[in-house]
Amino acid sequence: MKKSILAFKYRLSLVCLAALSILVFSCEGEEESVPAYITINDFVVESTNPNFHGSVSHKITNASVFLIPKNSLDAPHQLGTISLPATVPALVSGEFEINIDPVIKANGNSLSLEVYPFYERYKRDITLAPNEDV
Repeated sequence: MKKSILAFKYRLSLVCLAALSILVFSCEGEEESVPAYITINDFVVESTNPNFHGSVSHKITNASVFLIPKNSLDAPHQLGTISLPATVPALVSGEFEINIDPVIKANGNSLSLEVYPFYERYKRDITLAPNEDV
């Protein structure tokens, strides 16, 4: 009985020591970055000549989003393939060129998304600032 009480106290002291070390050596309170937000609406397909090009119907449900910094030393940021419409957070700030590619479901399968090569990529220069929506 005395042995089991000693073993219990030993285990309890190890657990308390582990909890104390976690509290003492835990991460310091680093400040979190505040993201900028990019709102992307649905794509609108425009025909240059409706008599020649036919229907402007489409099934663009997603978009692939890239940010290319104006400073050539920085690497491009891929924000991912997102469902439209969406507001996407970006943990960067400054001058960027945003590239948005229309993405379709290949063969109607939502697991197989592809950039549709027959639509134009949307390009625009933007300025991102923390906690602002573009």
